[in-house]
Amino acid sequence: MEDFSDCELLPMVLPAISQRGLFALLYPNFFILCFIFSLVCVGVRFLLPRTWDTALGALTQSRWQLSIVSVLGLLYLYIGCLILRFPGYVDPVEPMVVAASFFSVHSKPVYDMVISYGPLCFLPYGLAMKLFGATVAVLKGVVGLANAVFILVLFVIFKKLFRWPSSLLATILVLSTCLMKQNYLFQARGDLFIYVAVALSLLAAISEGGALGCVLMIAAVTLGCGVKVTAFMYFVYPLSLFWQRHGSRLLLLVAAGSILLSFLPFALHTLNLHDYLHWLTVMSHQPKSIREFLGNVVITGLLLFPCLLAYWQLHRRHHSLARQFLRENWIPFSFMTGSILAMDVLASKIGAGRHHLVPYFVFTGYIVAQLIHKSRSGMPSSSSPGLLHVYLCGCLALLLLLTEVSELQDVRTLTRQEAAQSVALENDVNRVLASYSGHRVELGNGIGEFDLEREYSPMFSAPQLIFAGGSYTFDPSAQADIEMVNEPMRESDLRHVASCESDVWLIPRGQVPFHSVSIYSGMYPDRYSGRLLFPATFERMFLDTYSLTSSSHYFDIYTCKRPR
Repeated sequence: MEDFSDCELLPMVLPAISQRGLFALLYPNFFILCFIFSLVCVGVRFLLPRTWDTALGALTQSRWQLSIVSVLGLLYLYIGCLILRFPGYVDPVEPMVVAASFFSVHSKPVYDMVISYGPLCFLPYGLAMKLFGATVAVLKGVVGLANAVFILVLFVIFKKLFRWPSSLLATILVLSTCLMKQNYLFQARGDLFIYVAVALSLLAAISEGGALGCVLMIAAVTLGCGVKVTAFMYFVYPLSLFWQRHGSRLLLLVAAGSILLSFLPFALHTLNLHDYLHWLTVMSHQPKSIREFLGNVVITGLLLFPCLLAYWQLHRRHHSLARQFLRENWIPFSFMTGSILAMDVLASKIGAGRHHLVPYFVFTGYIVAQLIHKSRSGMPSSSSPGLLHVYLCGCLALLLLLTEVSELQDVRTLTRQEAAQSVALENDVNRVLASYSGHRVELGNGIGEFDLEREYSPMFSAPQLIFAGGSYTFDPSAQADIEMVNEPMRESDLRHVASCESDVWLIPRGQVPFHSVSIYSGMYPDRYSGRLLFPATFERMFLDTYSLTSSSHYFDIYTCKRPR
């Protein structure tokens, strides 16, 4: 096993650029910093050649690699701890996932909600709440445990190629890639389970034992597709590797086992397969955006370019090893490229986001690590790294640093501005629940416009009400999705309001009930300007049925007009 040098880190550093880093490319300050860095490179390379060679040699040593691991690892842990200790939620999708998770193990049909995630997006959180109690801390515990599993699997994968310092470095670089602006690694969502499943599938594909690889692959595919059905695209590459190593019979066994296990959660009475397929069909009609597609293409370039750069390194050092690697891996790499391009199209739906391509960076890291390992095992090159090579490596490292520092600033702002607000909101809801003990209290939509970078949205209190026995009928994110495809309101939802099934509704204070503007109006003002989530007739029906009776610090309280 070999360690890799600083210039060989270039293809590993390149994937570790988050969405925020891509935005940084648009700012001239980054180019100014890169220009200054280039001058430093040129000066040191030609004016101080011995210092240059000494620095390059030092960076190949384990202690320097461990220093990089320490810096990036501590940054990862610090960001993670800040978010995990935050006493609330940081993304509008989290309350919906938590609500569905609670319902999945508490006798309420999950797909009565408007939701197209698979059952394994909810069951891990739901089972944890069933065993240890429905609290935010339990949810954060599941997230922390999943992170630990993700890190362990990545380390085991890279340990098959490198000694442990380089394995740690490769692992932390892949983790840095996943630290996007949305912090999905530390949120109570299903994305983290997909990351774990992708890493597990790669470990299964490269395992020596066929039986162990088969079991791991079945578990990985079942978990990933159980979170999102489109996650199957992520497994095209590891399944092709598995087929090459273990043959068609075991691949068929993996397919059969995964399909059977994928249907198993629907044996629970809270998970209805027909309703799940209905919402999948509805959401499949979401329109696509050329803007989203072009953004996906940029990420695709960041996915594939490191592999090509690492292959060029290998070809420059040892032609025969490069040809051998190409013969052995062109089929899996072609499958991966095809699945990425397919995901570019699938993730071009409005609101989908470029984070759908992030799991592929696990494969990019592995392919680059393979090429580096093979390059070091061949005849070493006597030539020193080229200036352009080192310059690109430095610029990308600089971009990574700017990305992670910016992410750290976002998280610190979150904890500083919102921690006190989230606690105050929780206390306010507890006072309302105490005042209306014995009544079913539900959270409703207001105008739906909150600056989440400056204030903690009252809509994040939905899980707290659900844990106390309330319903959750209208999630703003889900409602925006079905409004975009012109799906009419369900009769069951209309009856829910008209018949006063919830005695009390909490509406964000000072806002008109259910006069919510779609989130896509802000994202795509040219296509969805001023689009409301609910028709005016529904607003009037709510006001005809409920009346404003009092207010708390964060909410206006509406109660049913009819005696029950």
